Amino acid sequence: MHSHVPFVFVSLGTARFNLTLPDGRSMIFDTHPGQAIWMDNAEHAWEILSGEAHVIAVEVKSAQRAQVKKTD
Repeated sequence: MHSHVPFVFVSLGTARFNLTLPDGRSMIFDTHPGQAIWMDNAEHAWEILSGEAHVIAVEVKSAQRAQVKKTD
């Protein structure tokens, strides 16, 4: 189990992971080339089930959640 500050995850290849969360729940997670995902304070363990894990992860050390302005 490990954790990250908020980060952007960009997949460079195709892979399938088993992602385990701190409460013991697990889920299958697929990545595809060019896929970008924002992750908030992620804590998890993972296992590669197929493919290869080629990703770019950019951690945002001072990230704060943006306030969305509603338009009429």
